[in-house]
Amino acid sequence: MNVVIIGSGGREHALALKLKESSKLNNLYIIPGNPGTRFLGENININPSHQIKIVEFCKERRIDLVVIGPEQPLVEGLANILRENQINVFGPNKDAAQIESSKYFAKRVMKEAGVPTAKYISFASNMLGPAKEYIKSKKYPCVK
Repeated sequence: MNVVIIGSGGREHALALKLKESSKLNNLYIIPGNPGTRFLGENININPSHQIKIVEFCKERRIDLVVIGPEQPLVEGLANILRENQINVFGPNKDAAQIESSKYFAKRVMKEAGVPTAKYISFASNMLGPAKEYIKSKKYPCVK
């Protein structure tokens, strides 16, 4: 198998380390990777936000599987575009990635599903004043 890992952090390094152990692995590419992942596969200098370049790379190298580590490429829809191009991908689609990228969305899902979670209140970015007043009203000792 030819596999691509998207990301450059510790999570992606750990994924590369484990995938490297597979007897089914032919080639391992890490986009963009980090100095340590170059010992496990080939780092490819493509920005994870450049979706078309990633799709082109996957088609050129006949990639069998793409594993997406960081949330940002998922939120940007990388898994969606890979699937649209018949490239196997491990990672949620753009809509499902909201559970990780938006705490407000995650809290709404948990509340609707009856999942126990801490109480919360949300404020929009244009509600700084009310947010400060709310925090002050709770009498947190560290808030002035």
